[in-house]
Amino acid sequence: MRRASLAVAALAFIALASCGGGVSSGGDPSSSSDASSMSNSDASTSTSGNCPGDQATCPSNPPSYASQIAPIIQSRCVACHSPGGMAPSDFTSYATVSDQQSSIRGRVGDCTMPPMGSPQPTSTERTQLLEWLACGAPSN
Repeated sequence: MRRASLAVAALAFIALASCGGGVSSGGDPSSSSDASSMSNSDASTSTSGNCPGDQATCPSNPPSYASQIAPIIQSRCVACHSPGGMAPSDFTSYATVSDQQSSIRGRVGDCTMPPMGSPQPTSTERTQLLEWLACGAPSN
């Protein structure tokens, strides 16, 4: 039984490491292929304690899923959150993202997703995503 537990722990570690998930304590943003588009404050969001939380409110003009949110999900999430990816949830369609909106809101708000070491959304992208979720994740 102990061997099985160790094997499961080892597989979880490998899965997190391959998605950049929190394995290293000092993720080097310069090693990311997306580092050129991140400012220092955006790159350190998950360790700075300046996460927005999930208290976003719905603006009068909600962010558009098609033109604003889907590109964020595609560039920041789908590498791991797709069929055959390392993460259990699939974020490759509006329906699958919408089904997970509560979990996404909490994890994006507290900066545990994307995991440390993975390309981080800019503060604007994070805010847009949280505002869209606060609006009930409209298919707009």
